[in-house]
Amino acid sequence: KDEISELARQFNTMAEQLQNTFNQLAAERDALRRFIADASHELRTPITALRNYLDLLQSSAAEDQQIRDEFLAESQTQLDRLIWMTNNLLDLSRLDAGLISLELASHDLHEMAEEVAHGFKSTIEEKQITLLVNIPKSLTVYCDRHRMLMCLSNLFDNALRFTPQGGFI
Repeated sequence: KDEISELARQFNTMAEQLQNTFNQLAAERDALRRFIADASHELRTPITALRNYLDLLQSSAAEDQQIRDEFLAESQTQLDRLIWMTNNLLDLSRLDAGLISLELASHDLHEMAEEVAHGFKSTIEEKQITLLVNIPKSLTVYCDRHRMLMCLSNLFDNALRFTPQGGFI
């Protein structure tokens, strides 16, 4: 109960806090490394596809108008994917830096899901997919409407991309 033991306790407390801070920094560093690896992997796929399409367009395959049109259309799709990823990475970094403020309010989740589903109507019909929005009509969520619509759109896009012709979502 003397001053030396109190000083020792304070040093131990400080050492524990420093260790916790170091552990948190290490966890954040590891999460950042995983994020960079994931982002690199996601960017590499469309870049590789674009390189392959360009190589094919420079070969004798480019002489066939149908093949050329198909390669150009797929190249546009991959370019759109790269633009989307880049914009989302920029938005994510701005959110993380606190440069973007969220416009939070209560919104009807069913209405937002129906709105997003309507945007995919042609793809749904083309693939003959049955889509059921099974969200109660009175369910409200406190969110940034624009960002929630983007999130729902990503979910619908993935579901449609990986659901076979005539499938059910």
